Amino acid sequence: KTSITVENTGNIDAYIRVRLVSYWIDESGAIVSKSSEMPTFTKASDWIQDAGNYTYYYTKKVAPDAFTTTLLDSGITLGLSSEGYRQVVEVFAEAIQAEPDNAVTDSWNVTIADDVITSVN
Repeated sequence: KTSITVENTGNIDAYIRVRLVSYWIDESGAIVSKSSEMPTFTKASDWIQDAGNYTYYYTKKVAPDAFTTTLLDSGITLGLSSEGYRQVVEVFAEAIQAEPDNAVTDSWNVTIADDVITSVN
């Protein structure tokens, strides 16, 4: 995976966040009962990470029909286990209305200053 962007398909400005989930599948594509650590990558500067998990917040408002910048400054290299399982990373995107600020700060527990998410609390 080399590019993760999210489009605002709504009709108002929104803030975007994504959650990355990693797991293993067998040759038939069935999920196997094996935990998977997230592959390492470097996130882009327009994104901040929620400490302790793999949720990333795009710091700027996204206009309708516009996209975030890419989450990744480096690609993600997926693993192959000794049992032949392949690693998968799924991307779950969420959007929330940008106005009023308290809709975002109350729901996502973030701090906003001058229309930019500055921290995840």
